[in-house]
Amino acid sequence: MGTVLSFGVLYPAFLKDLGRSREKTAWIGSLPVSIMSVSAVVSGALCDKLGSRLTGYLGTVVCSAGLLLSSFAPEIWIVYLTYGLLLGVGTGLIFTSIFSITAKYFNRFRALAVGIVGSGEGLGILVMAPVIQLLLDALQLRNTLRVMAAMVLANTLEGSNDSGSSRELPMPRKRGIGVCGWIDWSLWKIPTFTVFTLASGLATLAAFIPQFFMVAYCKELGISADRAAWMYVYMGVASLIGHVAIGRLIDRPSIQPGYVYQVCWAIAGVSTLLSRLSTSYAYLSVYFVVFGFAFGAAITCCDVIMLTLVPEARGGTLGLVADVTHSYADTFYISGATILCAACIPFLMLYFRRSNYGHVTTDVNNVAVLNA
Repeated sequence: MGTVLSFGVLYPAFLKDLGRSREKTAWIGSLPVSIMSVSAVVSGALCDKLGSRLTGYLGTVVCSAGLLLSSFAPEIWIVYLTYGLLLGVGTGLIFTSIFSITAKYFNRFRALAVGIVGSGEGLGILVMAPVIQLLLDALQLRNTLRVMAAMVLANTLEGSNDSGSSRELPMPRKRGIGVCGWIDWSLWKIPTFTVFTLASGLATLAAFIPQFFMVAYCKELGISADRAAWMYVYMGVASLIGHVAIGRLIDRPSIQPGYVYQVCWAIAGVSTLLSRLSTSYAYLSVYFVVFGFAFGAAITCCDVIMLTLVPEARGGTLGLVADVTHSYADTFYISGATILCAACIPFLMLYFRRSNYGHVTTDVNNVAVLNA
């Protein structure tokens, strides 16, 4: 995830190397995010069929291949396939396998476990953003991608840890859920699952916008790429803290994860809308810290809710705005407004029968599934 979320550092280099418009270049970073989310459906099925460990290994190989092939791609449409498709699919495989393992091994303190696992995302940004910038300064884009491919492949030894030991928790199948082929379409009959999936999809895609365009936006403001890269370090630390702190918080029976989820996304949206009040480096750094904490916290809430609902744990438009307005500033307004809209989507649960979605528990033996 650190590689995908650090695309903002690579974005100016792709613009310069490929010589294409902001809109077309932005698709390079948008595709992995979208494909990672969509491929999670198939990734979950692969975890069931092949096991989480093998699925994680496969994901690292696919990611590494995508980065390596991107370094040789002469045209942008090839980069869409290598960086966009392969990196997206590989990241989806890794991400799903990791949380599949978490669901199998943790019952008590599951939210905290999910938060700690998810904090790897913030740690990845913290480490990868400045490293990528240093590599770009020393080696240029294509050699940087090759080094990144080697780094990702080295993680194969640390892939999934699903050894199938006897310590796995029993994960009973929910009644009323049948599997058709590899994909369990009946999950969409659960209102809570559907609402939170739609909200998370919209919010997450919008939340990647500031991360993708921050370096380019800083360059517009006269802030160097090196200083902008350090903002990702600050955001990574804040995201790491958000993952763990909120994971521990929602482990408490009195805390309602659904409402915490909405508050976190609301904070991320409002902070993004306010990010243009000042163009100073200090102000933007503070914004990125607040945004990073809220982003990490919201992702942890979402993961816990989804793992609770499904205990088996199956698994470039904004570039156009930048082209039209000749600035990246307006993309932050669109991102913030979209995140706020996504934060409001869970209110739809108020229209469903027994709409106590805020009381979703992290105890798989007492799952609050809301049926229409």
